[in-house]
Amino acid sequence: MNRAKLNFIIDIFMFICMMLVANIGFLIKFTLIPGREARKIYGRNVDLFLFGMDRHQWGTLHLYIGFTLLGLLVLHLLLHWKMIRTLYRQLIPSPKIRKRGCWIFVIVSIFLMVFPFLVNPKAVDRGHRKAYHGGSKIYKGQTQPPIKKREDKLQSSKHRGM
Repeated sequence: MNRAKLNFIIDIFMFICMMLVANIGFLIKFTLIPGREARKIYGRNVDLFLFGMDRHQWGTLHLYIGFTLLGLLVLHLLLHWKMIRTLYRQLIPSPKIRKRGCWIFVIVSIFLMVFPFLVNPKAVDRGHRKAYHGGSKIYKGQTQPPIKKREDKLQSSKHRGM
């Protein structure tokens, strides 16, 4: 297989991976919403599934496709390395500035790759926000109506065309 065909195939797979990463991200954000948002919409605690997978399983798939995209990107850069070097030299004629720019790019890239492994999230106790007391939920210090009444309210709003 010649180099042009290989580049074309890699570019096609990169495009497919980018579309999958974007679409799965949208799916996780807007369709397979987290529990607190699902409770607001469905009126009860539900687990959302699409094609037999929940949002966390879709997130794992999102991660694996992202890794595949990064691998294809490295291949793409390796196959275009000669062209990249030539264009970089033409764009920045000064060798001193080119070298600094290259080091800045390398440092920023390494930082972005290791950043998720260097930070620790802040853990906040959920406390009473998810607790059930006498058929009512306590959420942020306020009692909400029992689930049954909220479902009836949702059903009546559907019949009114809301």
